[in-house]
Amino acid sequence: MNVAVIGKSRINPFLTDQLKAKGFEAVLFEDIDSIKGFEGQKGKFLIKTNEEKIEAGYIILTQQAEWVSPKLSPKLACSPYSLLDISQKETGDFIKDHGRPVVIVLDYPAESAAVMTSIALEKGLALAAKKKRVFFLARFLRTAGEKLEKLYREARNSGITFIKYKKLSFDYNDHNGICTVKVWDDYGMISIDTGALIMGDSIVPGSKIDKIAELMRLRRDDTGFIGGDNTWIYPTSTNIKGIYVINNICGIPLRDDALSQIAYTISAIKKEMKEPASHRYVEVDASKCAFCYTCWRICPHAAMTPDFDKEEPVMKNLNKACNLCGICVSLCPAGAITITGNLDEKLEQVDSLSKTSDSKTLKILCCEKSAKIALDKIKDIYSRSFEQMDVSAVSCGGEVKAAKIISLLKQYEKVLVAVCVDDACKHFDGNKRAYKQVVRVCELLKAAGLDENRVQYIKVSHAMPRVMADTISEIL
Repeated sequence: MNVAVIGKSRINPFLTDQLKAKGFEAVLFEDIDSIKGFEGQKGKFLIKTNEEKIEAGYIILTQQAEWVSPKLSPKLACSPYSLLDISQKETGDFIKDHGRPVVIVLDYPAESAAVMTSIALEKGLALAAKKKRVFFLARFLRTAGEKLEKLYREARNSGITFIKYKKLSFDYNDHNGICTVKVWDDYGMISIDTGALIMGDSIVPGSKIDKIAELMRLRRDDTGFIGGDNTWIYPTSTNIKGIYVINNICGIPLRDDALSQIAYTISAIKKEMKEPASHRYVEVDASKCAFCYTCWRICPHAAMTPDFDKEEPVMKNLNKACNLCGICVSLCPAGAITITGNLDEKLEQVDSLSKTSDSKTLKILCCEKSAKIALDKIKDIYSRSFEQMDVSAVSCGGEVKAAKIISLLKQYEKVLVAVCVDDACKHFDGNKRAYKQVVRVCELLKAAGLDENRVQYIKVSHAMPRVMADTISEIL
């Protein structure tokens, strides 16, 4: 089977070799501008260029991140070293520290990228090994796996001083080459005079990312990256089944984290190929479809697409791209979309409410990937509480509608909607959509002079059973 590798990156030769070793045929598209069209779903993507149309079962994007030197005030611009520049050099002998401490700064508005943290720790350790005093300053101290934890441990043991700060300032003295770094944390201000200031570089999306993301309808985070830096739950995955992205930074040699991403991606492709076809599928009633493109716009997995083969154009579902999250069903203004096929028992519970509702106080609608797992962990311990409530798992919080919540309030005293924590929703916005529906119901209750607290909302992960227990106890 063909696997298309799209983008220009140092990892391409190794990636294509690994694909071939696992029995795949790698088709390389290093010139993103040559790609003029794209369609299809996993197992049969179609990539169009000026010269030809090429089928690919799966796609791996490798042209993702670039780096730019730290942007500082003109007064300081001549002072700091670039972290990525010095990371390419084997020793720290070229660093002129004037006998003063070396200061490494990761000044990012949000959590720093794992690769940048790793490089900073490695360079700090190399400098500490040369008997240099090293301060490691970061707005956020992140963790990301066994390797990074090992680097932190080695850094602490080597005597590197870590400071997690809230604010910092620089004052560079042109005459003696000394920079005074002032750092504010929860306990006060610390002033450090350094002869070697090393700044973490900014990581930005590659210049071709806009085009390929728009062409393939790939979701990006707030910084413009496909997949972003929160792919620790679904490493290298994108919002579309069968398309993966490896976040290797241009200009940096192949690192262990890139190698692990390659291994994971190939493993994920082989696993996807073996997945059995689902017995459930999304169906669009052509007689009801208004061809309004609502489902096309809101589907988080780009699984809805126009079908122009009909006498009158309608929307259709790409079943191999669909994650059955139910968001399109919930938001279709014409009610033209349904999920049909064999349903799991726990999902059938959502529409079979009346038989046991008389003796129940609380109805819980919970995400099957997070809150349901947390609830199962406490079911035996809090069995009496479970006697007072009904639990229904949903594929995604995005399928919870205000109308459904209101109908439940006719049969239950209270309703709790429990969904994923932020940046952990497999369907990206499902938890946020659920929250909007809960707010809408609460506003309606309040306007009608009813108790708005009858509807509650909580964000939990599968690893937060205690939070679920505390919330249920408060409600009951």
